[in-house]
Amino acid sequence: MQRLLYRDVMLENFAVMASLGCWCGAVDEGAPS
Repeated sequence: MQRLLYRDVMLENFAVMASLGCWCGAVDEGAPS
């Protein structure tokens, strides 16, 4: 039970980080490097 809860939290964190990473990546592409 504890293991499933931990996995769900990790998946949720990964989804949030992935969406933030994609958003930041899209913004960075439009900026001069």
